[in-house]
Amino acid sequence: MAGFSGHGGVVVASCHHTKCEEMKEAVKARGHAMCVCWRPGEDILFAMEYGANLEKYAVTASAVLVITGDAGEEGEMQGTEMRIMREKQINFLKATLAEYERLYPTVQAAPGADVPLSGTYKLFNRKWGGPLLCGDRTDWEGDHAAYVARERGLKETEKEQWEIERQADGTYKLFNQKWRGPLLCGDPTDRDGDHEAYVAPKRGLKETAKEQWEIERQADGAYKLFNQK
Repeated sequence: MAGFSGHGGVVVASCHHTKCEEMKEAVKARGHAMCVCWRPGEDILFAMEYGANLEKYAVTASAVLVITGDAGEEGEMQGTEMRIMREKQINFLKATLAEYERLYPTVQAAPGADVPLSGTYKLFNRKWGGPLLCGDRTDWEGDHAAYVARERGLKETEKEQWEIERQADGTYKLFNQKWRGPLLCGDPTDRDGDHEAYVAPKRGLKETAKEQWEIERQADGAYKLFNQK
């Protein structure tokens, strides 16, 4: 069973066997990613799947965590997982589940606030009907273009999916599910003064305000996104 995907900014790459179910709920509540997989008695298949998960989520993450037991104890399989991470030169932090939850507290909307909660969403343009996408091609800095497809269902599903993460100040960050990076507002403008939107190759490369968006609900149930920079 492979780990589910999150935005990739924070990744739980290993977990003590006694904490796995609690860990999955905690990771899901925070919109984080998970590399943990279970292949009892299938060591080769485990190594292949775990290695693929690390490449997909942990290599470009801003923080990688190993969840130990409550007393800091490590499971037998965790030794193998940490060895694989060291071989791939992936730095990681050991923490108990309680420490992880304190380090990354969940941020929920205030009671009665009419804004999205953290989670995975598709964003459809009200005029054209198509979803906001992250393109495959990159510019010389590795940034992907963000655009709106002409209709639903034309592209890969992950290109259309965005992990929305609420920040402590009430703004949001949107992480593309295929390419993992955040939706940004660029600096250059066209002749009308408009800025291009694009997706960075990974988290933490640009100014924070470029990644932050205010989400405002409209009277008709639609939403508008306002860049913080």
